[in-house]
Amino acid sequence: RGLFKPEKRFVTDLLRGLLISRSTLLSNISRALREPVALHATEKRLSRMLGSERLDMARLFSNYLRRAGRETKHHVVAVDFSEIIKPYARRMPHLAYVRDASAPELVYHTKEDGTRNQGVLLAPGWMCLQAEAVGVGGARIPLWLELFSTAEPDYKSENEKVRNMVFRLKRHLPERTIFVADRGFDSNRVFAFLDTAGVPYVVRIKAQDRILYLGGEDKVRASDLEKCIPRMGEFDFAPFRTKPKGNTKLSVGWTRAKLPQQMPSGNTKNRPGGNWLTFVIVRDLTRKPLILISNIEVKDAGDAILIATSYLQRWGVEEATRFEKTGLDLENLRCLTWDRLQRLALFTMLAYGFLALANASDSEQLRTACAAVPAFGPVPRFLFYRAAELAAAKLRRSGEIGEGF
Repeated sequence: RGLFKPEKRFVTDLLRGLLISRSTLLSNISRALREPVALHATEKRLSRMLGSERLDMARLFSNYLRRAGRETKHHVVAVDFSEIIKPYARRMPHLAYVRDASAPELVYHTKEDGTRNQGVLLAPGWMCLQAEAVGVGGARIPLWLELFSTAEPDYKSENEKVRNMVFRLKRHLPERTIFVADRGFDSNRVFAFLDTAGVPYVVRIKAQDRILYLGGEDKVRASDLEKCIPRMGEFDFAPFRTKPKGNTKLSVGWTRAKLPQQMPSGNTKNRPGGNWLTFVIVRDLTRKPLILISNIEVKDAGDAILIATSYLQRWGVEEATRFEKTGLDLENLRCLTWDRLQRLALFTMLAYGFLALANASDSEQLRTACAAVPAFGPVPRFLFYRAAELAAAKLRRSGEIGEGF
């Protein structure tokens, strides 16, 4: 809606070819379309349209968010950073050194004097900011995928990227939608603009030595909260597995505290800040308890359990990242202009979103259709690998998606 006719055809062809080939290479997408012209002509048309100024990606993405917002019955949005590694690229734009999460956690660098320095493995590539509406039983809808680089001329900060995403998504989501994130978002600046936007959030604490003010000038380290907070409630948690193995009983405890006051420079003062925040401890899931920070007020154990279960659904965005990288070939982006790279990454999310919207509108019908795909075992909870195979087979055979979607 709102696109010119050539752009509509391009969007349809690119998504159809991407689903058939399950590849982000324009040559593979062109082969999948099987047009009655030379392969080079199809690839050249797709490349030209991908970089066209007439292609209104903002309108296209807004149309998708409106459609996704109508189907989003979940009240939890998981946010995460990921990376795309390009170890052998030389001419691709805005390559910067990013942490390679697929490598071992720690590596050792040998200095010129022969000493060894411990650190993380860095590799050339780009960063991705992703968000997904997650739910119980594998129900999910991708909402955001932005490719960015610290080498961009107009790059400001990761916090600015998160701020822009939150304000864009807020207009299309149900009220009181909870944003959940892992330890990489443990930042006073992030908490400040989320509070300003009126967005409920749950974030896992990274800094165990963070100073908290329980009341007045009474200070305590975050790592000592386990000793201060007793077990106040229990709940059953069903881990998201392909084959359910029963529930795990977890316990929660909570307290209210303030963070240190933050100055405009980013430094903190040795005095409590203005807002009371909730700190929830989740025990018995890992060796060390999870410490969660939230701006949601807790009145009883039910509220604390809501905060805990909201965060535990965060794993859904990790599954989405894995599917986009392995099922739709997101890591194999190969374009020589930055706008084409960003747009192609977004089209990868839209292809995944097409499958997710089909699952959200009629999950039983899609699951039944996926059962006909030749594969080992029954249809898993995370059925999108199976659904991608089904969509590719239907499109390859008849050019139409057909029943089940």
